[in-house]
Amino acid sequence: MNGLYGGELQGHLQTTAHSPRTRAGALVEPLDDEYDFVRIACLDALCTLAHESAAVAAACPDFLADMLHDPASAVRVAALAALRSVLQHVPLTAALAKWLWTPLADADLGVRLASVQCVPAEGGALQSSHLSRANLFF
Repeated sequence: MNGLYGGELQGHLQTTAHSPRTRAGALVEPLDDEYDFVRIACLDALCTLAHESAAVAAACPDFLADMLHDPASAVRVAALAALRSVLQHVPLTAALAKWLWTPLADADLGVRLASVQCVPAEGGALQSSHLSRANLFF
């Protein structure tokens, strides 16, 4: 078979089905799963794929920022840990910096700690505030 149904299609499927971007797309739906451990595993997998592909890394912050509103604190902590890791590969934008303010006021201490760890140590969008790291816990 030649043409669309032959070798061309098979070659296309082989190159796209296993690309990091395609695998990352398959992980979006499980981010809404009812079980916390499934959402956390998806966040870990997205983080791993972001390290393999610059395109996935560029798309990840939007998904991760959405997960900062998850009802489970363990998922919010995992999202922040993944975000911290992804920020090694993508710049911290002003829009993303605004998302990082939300968990700083979270009721859960673990979420607040994870959020502080996302704050860039040298300069950065969040560093210019009058809010010190020490004041976040009182």
